[in-house]
Amino acid sequence: MSTHSQEKEVLLILCDISGYTQFMTANRHALAHSYVIISQLMKTVLQHAKRPLQVAKLEGDAVFLYALQQGSASERAQRMWQVMEMLLRLSRAFETRRRELEQANICPCEACKNVDRLRLKIIVHSGTALFHRIDRFDELSGVDVILAHRLLKNSLRQSQYILLTETAQRDLGSYPMADCVESQEHCEGLGTIKTFLYRPLLGTEQGLPSDRPRSYTSLRFRAKDILTKILLARLAQLRLVRWPRFNNLPNWQPARFNTERCV
Repeated sequence: MSTHSQEKEVLLILCDISGYTQFMTANRHALAHSYVIISQLMKTVLQHAKRPLQVAKLEGDAVFLYALQQGSASERAQRMWQVMEMLLRLSRAFETRRRELEQANICPCEACKNVDRLRLKIIVHSGTALFHRIDRFDELSGVDVILAHRLLKNSLRQSQYILLTETAQRDLGSYPMADCVESQEHCEGLGTIKTFLYRPLLGTEQGLPSDRPRSYTSLRFRAKDILTKILLARLAQLRLVRWPRFNNLPNWQPARFNTERCV
């Protein structure tokens, strides 16, 4: 195993599913369907996280992304514009997929009935990170990485938003975000951090093309989601697919749960 470290300027991004822990713990008896629903939503995030964004790791209910800050000033500005466009697309795609799963539901289990409680919040911070190269994998560490993660536990009552730190807002400053609300958060050990709250509209008002045809409500599209959920849930029940590692749930013991109440 070979390792080496290098500090780089980066834009750090955390895409976190709001309501995830409550959703999972409240639906222990419908865990197979909870797993399928969360997996589908996480897959949507990953599908829309394209370059210049790179995936650092999956962290239970969150996807940790980063974009390298390199090149000339104009190249950086263009890259940051691309990142913000991508985050808006990602937000809208998540909401679209959540609504699709809600519309396709024919199951009375608690997990399927409560899909509407899930939302996506995005934390964006610009700084530096120490990259540890371990074989084929990059591990990011440093004060700025800690700060981005601390901001996941903030004082905001909203469950769906993009929260920028002052450095992130500066680097993304060329992107039109007139409705950003300036605020601040206290991070233990790091002091008071100035932040900017952005709540983008998730409909076509963004001027971005639709990710899904409106005909999703047709039987063909809905049937695909219904069958996928039933199949994956049964495979999980028969232990033919691996259960995810829900590291943020206390006393995680898959054997305790059953899926008899799921269709």
